[in-house]
Amino acid sequence: MGRPVTLTVTEFLILQVLATRPGVVKSRNALMDAAYSDNVHVDDRTIDSHIKRLRKKFIAVDHAFDMIDTLYGVGYRYRVEVDPSEDLVEDLAADIVEEHVDPVGAKLRKPREDYSP
Repeated sequence: MGRPVTLTVTEFLILQVLATRPGVVKSRNALMDAAYSDNVHVDDRTIDSHIKRLRKKFIAVDHAFDMIDTLYGVGYRYRVEVDPSEDLVEDLAADIVEEHVDPVGAKLRKPREDYSP
């Protein structure tokens, strides 16, 4: 088992959206919708900062971490080393979130299916 990574609630929600649908590109707007309530307005570059901090935290415990891809002008996706058509992907994403993330006050919520750009 890997070492735990402590995340803010916002970082956790962004990671949850990415990891539960690996290989699916999520736009900045989709990630903002997942991480912030409707009455909170943030710059879309705020998501870039959250992604940067997520990568930094995971690299601190695993120097080879490179699972969050940037698709310039499109968004971000969580990459997995297995075929996305296999049933293992959903279980793997859940394991990633469960084993490696210790959210500070975060609550799990079911991701919406309409996040894709």
